[in-house]
Amino acid sequence: MTDKLYRYENLYADGTTRVELREFNVVKRTAKGYWIQLWVFSFDDKKWVSDNARKRFAYPTKKEALFNFVKRKDAQIRILKSRLKLAELASDKARLMYKEEYSEEMPAPWNPRKWGAPIDMF
Repeated sequence: MTDKLYRYENLYADGTTRVELREFNVVKRTAKGYWIQLWVFSFDDKKWVSDNARKRFAYPTKKEALFNFVKRKDAQIRILKSRLKLAELASDKARLMYKEEYSEEMPAPWNPRKWGAPIDMF
């Protein structure tokens, strides 16, 4: 029986990111998966994890967990690139609408730091 399951996660702090391995204790084995303890000091916080699903929350080996982490980040990048492209298209269309409506180019973007906006605004 597997005593631990593994999951890699990225943590953001101080403008940087870290990739960390989390280890989860297996509380109980079922016919189709595992019950894991999410936090070391909380016995009530449990999560069920399938042992044969294509996507799982945690994996029996560090290698599988790292492979899954890379796949999750690749999917996140793909989704965010698509959202960025849609935002850029909408911005371009709005700029054209502005030019047609007011017969002038859009003014330069407002730079709050340049104009002395309070720092706590960010």
